[in-house]
Amino acid sequence: MENDKVINCLMELLKGENFMSADYTNIALQNGTNLNVLREIYLCACDKISVKDVQEVIDNRKTDIAGYLRKIRYQKACGVIIGKGNNTLKDMSKLADAVQAKINTLGESIMTVEKKTGELSDMFVDIKPPQGAVTMPYAGVQQTAAADVKREDEKTASFKRKRLNRRQKNDIAEYISLLKEEGYKSEQISYVLSLAEEGVTPAEMEEFIHPGISVDMMEKIRRMKKKNRNKDVEES
Repeated sequence: MENDKVINCLMELLKGENFMSADYTNIALQNGTNLNVLREIYLCACDKISVKDVQEVIDNRKTDIAGYLRKIRYQKACGVIIGKGNNTLKDMSKLADAVQAKINTLGESIMTVEKKTGELSDMFVDIKPPQGAVTMPYAGVQQTAAADVKREDEKTASFKRKRLNRRQKNDIAEYISLLKEEGYKSEQISYVLSLAEEGVTPAEMEEFIHPGISVDMMEKIRRMKKKNRNKDVEES
């Protein structure tokens, strides 16, 4: 039953994606009863694997079609990484660390803005402007600063409400629908679907997915968090 929901969700994605050609769509419809094959067809389209290569695997292989499609994708991915040089992985690791640091300090940054706003207000209480200077009413400064803080608070509150709503979803189809509404890309949604197949819950995914970072970065963060949890368990 759960696989049927995932298949239906994937089929809807396949029909709506701009990068899906008519040939790819036909291949997907012909293999729509096998979840693993259907998922690999979708990922091959995302990775821009030629329709000819995909059709050749399906026509010639009687078993493990999904495995051979996955092998084609991995071969292409490895070729791209090797072509960029050995420093690519180091750069990815540094970028992942920077993203993690930014996520960890988001709440602290908001608190700092609020603190600085209060300090600025205190600084202007007893200071008189130089003679002849163009001045702005203090009330205007207060209103502008308050409006800025309010916008930041509303933005943060909205983000927390959306994340809480997603964490409470148990139906993967509904969860995917929310992610699409919030701007997640097709590659990111495919990654979420693969995690769901592995048994990862929406609540667990919310610890590391974000529409503003790539799938590789999300996977890097997931592994880091998993490693930290295992370390904490060993120490306890």
